[in-house]
Amino acid sequence: MQHADEPAESLALRRSRHPDLTDEEWAFCLRQIDGKQRMRRKLPEIAAGDDWLYPRRLNMEQCSSEITARYKERLLRKTGARVLADLTGGFGIDTYYMSRAAEETHYVERDEELCRLAAHNLPTDGRAIRVHHATAEEFLLRGEGRFLPAESTLLYMDPARRNAGGGRVFRLSDCEPDAEALMPLLRERAKHVLLKLSPMLDLSAAQNQLGKGETHIVATGGEVKEVLMLFTNDMPPHETETETVTATDLKSGLLFRFTANEEQQAVCPFCGETKTYLYEPHAAVLKAGAYKLAGARYGLGKLAPNTHLYTSDTLHSDFPGRIFRILAETPQRGGAYHTISRNHPLRSEELARKLHLHEGGELFVIGARAGHRPTVMVAELLQSAPEHQNNI
Repeated sequence: MQHADEPAESLALRRSRHPDLTDEEWAFCLRQIDGKQRMRRKLPEIAAGDDWLYPRRLNMEQCSSEITARYKERLLRKTGARVLADLTGGFGIDTYYMSRAAEETHYVERDEELCRLAAHNLPTDGRAIRVHHATAEEFLLRGEGRFLPAESTLLYMDPARRNAGGGRVFRLSDCEPDAEALMPLLRERAKHVLLKLSPMLDLSAAQNQLGKGETHIVATGGEVKEVLMLFTNDMPPHETETETVTATDLKSGLLFRFTANEEQQAVCPFCGETKTYLYEPHAAVLKAGAYKLAGARYGLGKLAPNTHLYTSDTLHSDFPGRIFRILAETPQRGGAYHTISRNHPLRSEELARKLHLHEGGELFVIGARAGHRPTVMVAELLQSAPEHQNNI
């Protein structure tokens, strides 16, 4: 692609050099160059080629990354479903990767322009991918979705999490389509239903609203990117009772899997004071709701009921998160530290200001509530996250 490495903002100033192009064609060219540049880290395989056309910037921002799309491909492969219908196709990234695990794929999208791009972008290398310009409801009620073989079909949906004014929404009922309202129809039309939901979603509320199934908290580089819920009809009774939750970081390989019953039955004693080592669960583990099990599984004590930090005198290097060694109770006034606040009356920046600290250095100042009192600790980071084999 010509000018592929030049900033789109700079190229936009050279409009007069291309009088042969209409304003619409010029804007399209700039969008392709900008899109290719923006997607190099998020979609390295696609951005490395010249075959894909890029949509509006908002659609690119909302699409899955390559690494998370590949995770959904593995989930689909695990179900054994032969037919995939992506009911909210968007830029088509999830369709593209998940179709690798299916014999027949349907891309469904209500936006006509995105459908045109999908018809160009999605492969014709033997994978049967059909593009449908329709809403999820139209496809399922009046389109080809009525005739899909339910026993071998997986329906995938990623509801839009922006309102008419462009603001972000997080509740299921505020998203489009409304996953809770559609669930009876989805489960009638397919044996497997996979939903991608907001990382800001109240997970326990969503599980109560949508029913029992597998939950996958997917992170990359320490940040939760997606919440996936997989539902399968006719599951064995013991599986419907367990509600398996998997927390994973696709870059570090961290993997923590448990069931709702395990978390409910876990006993993690409150110690009220810090010992030699301090443990902070990975963001995906906390999002998964493993507040007791994160400590109980490794024989740790918890600082306080609402302080999700754990402690021990013995090092447990396989803990799913960061591990610190406590060095002192008082930081050096005016020193450089990284400041963390967990269930402490002061936020991290307020704590640093009160203690006259500067940001930086190699040590950490951690403010937390231990027992019934706020406390401050000086610590060194021993481990960011354990390396695990990341298998679904």
